Amino acid sequence: MDINETAFKIILHGGNARSQVMEALKVARGQQIEQAQSMLQKADKELTKAHQIQSDILKNEASGEKVESSLLFYPRPGSSYDSNAGERFGRGNNRFA
Repeated sequence: MDINETAFKIILHGGNARSQVMEALKVARGQQIEQAQSMLQKADKELTKAHQIQSDILKNEASGEKVESSLLFYPRPGSSYDSNAGERFGRGNNRFA
């Protein structure tokens, strides 16, 4: 599988999970807890898919396979994964930065 296709699959599943969580929060605010829990389970399945793809890449690299790099694997400046994001979101001392 092409490295860019792989990166897009990770992005796709991560985005699907995020969308499910956001919808689950809306539904939970409306007191529809069972529906919200179902949506969170779907989000968990999407995250598991993304995690499995990422784990396969790491496993292949650890076994000596040459793994291409792609800019799609790096967070864009200003994203929530950016090392300065904690300051922008009012978290002050971001210990993970």
